[in-house]
Amino acid sequence: MASLGVRYFNRFGNVRPGYDLVSVLTVYIPVTFVRAEVVAQQRKDLPLLEEFALRLVATGVARISEIARVLGVDDEYVEAAAAAQVEQNNLTYSRSSADLRLTDYGLQYVDELVAIAPVETTITVAFDRVSWELASYRQKEALTGPDVSSVEGVILRAPRSSRISVKDLPPRAVNDIISREAKYRNGLEVLHTKRVHPDIHRFLQVELLVYLDRTRADIGFEILIDGDLSGPHRDALKQSGELDALDLSAQIAPELPDVSTETLKQLALGIDAREVNGMEHWELLESALETAKNRLLLTTSIATSPTVSRRLLALIELCLTRGVQVHVAIAMNSCEEEVRVALSALQAKYPVQFRFALIDDVVQNVLIADESWTVSTFAWLGYNSVGTKKLYVRRERGISISDPLLVASEYARQRSYIEEIS
Repeated sequence: MASLGVRYFNRFGNVRPGYDLVSVLTVYIPVTFVRAEVVAQQRKDLPLLEEFALRLVATGVARISEIARVLGVDDEYVEAAAAAQVEQNNLTYSRSSADLRLTDYGLQYVDELVAIAPVETTITVAFDRVSWELASYRQKEALTGPDVSSVEGVILRAPRSSRISVKDLPPRAVNDIISREAKYRNGLEVLHTKRVHPDIHRFLQVELLVYLDRTRADIGFEILIDGDLSGPHRDALKQSGELDALDLSAQIAPELPDVSTETLKQLALGIDAREVNGMEHWELLESALETAKNRLLLTTSIATSPTVSRRLLALIELCLTRGVQVHVAIAMNSCEEEVRVALSALQAKYPVQFRFALIDDVVQNVLIADESWTVSTFAWLGYNSVGTKKLYVRRERGISISDPLLVASEYARQRSYIEEIS
């Protein structure tokens, strides 16, 4: 299964033409769980017109034209309703008298309908204060204010400060929401909302997808809720100015000075090369770890434990079990101790196939997998831009070269250096 970063890139990397998906930030939006006092009844699996037709026939209103006149509808609608109930064996139709009559089964069914009476009850529903509508969120998935503060979470404020009222919970919307919840699947149907008590305030974790324009410093956003893009949330937060208030533009890191993609472009003239942008780096790294057959070499300016996760370590070990020669080099002053211990353990377990080195110098971010060589601003093991709580994004760019001679030459140079110092 692809990592979270690769799945985001594959699904959402191209939703904004001309922009690169550069980061996925964890943010929180306000939701309120509303206790609503409602008038409700057991839901009837019967269209309303057919129910009224049955009830009128039971009172002696037997002709289609009479039923239509009482209900204020055209005869053809009553004819269709009566035909449906004749098919259900609740009604019979006499051609000679043009009357409708209830069957024995129909008489029993009408008694059951009459017995279903509305009652007052209280239900709890979630209200999204950003999109300003009911939502099918579960209270146990939402956090309190102190919970969000404890993880240093960023809260996006609601565009509206109005108090939730009865008019915000129309019966049709309430019924749509409760029909999805298991505890209400016994057929509850809300007829009227009497009072609301919006007194349980929580915050829902969502993902903020950040995009950067490829030619300008323009930033674009998308909101991801339950795995799907939400245009209403994006538009509401954009119109309220809440997204612009994040001031992400001031926090875009410049390209690293030790990587000159322009020089590489000139070198790559006439050979198989292409630019790599944004979160496409995640896909490149994952693909290299999963498909490398002979050699994999990685140098990175930063290595942190959130990035060098158990899953990534497992992918490296799978490379080694496939017989791939793996070399990893990390800048000494930017390698977390947990990462150093984990990679050292791999080297002890696979002393022939795996070489790991810490470099006390400037380190370029290089990834070589078989016949592909990528050099980039992206720190392969140190920049986890998926699910981070920090509002920090950067424009990651690199170039990937597939020329066999150039790749072989660079691999030999990098490998020799790593083996010399490891």
